Amino acid sequence: MRARRATAFAAGKIGNLLLATRQYIGGLIGGIGMALHEETICRTRLGHLLGDNFCNYLIPVNADIPEFDIVLG
Repeated sequence: MRARRATAFAAGKIGNLLLATRQYIGGLIGGIGMALHEETICRTRLGHLLGDNFCNYLIPVNADIPEFDIVLG
């Protein structure tokens, strides 16, 4: 069984509940991608960034993302 995550947002007045929920899920997935997949490697002597293209860029897939329970309030 997969672990579930619950998040709560102080969203204010929401005009479109489905759109707001999808926006928050997209932000959560982007945050997971930044926290778990991205890495910046640089040459310490020259200060140049290595791997500054999308060849080795990892993007979170469905298997990386848990189910979310979104609470807007």
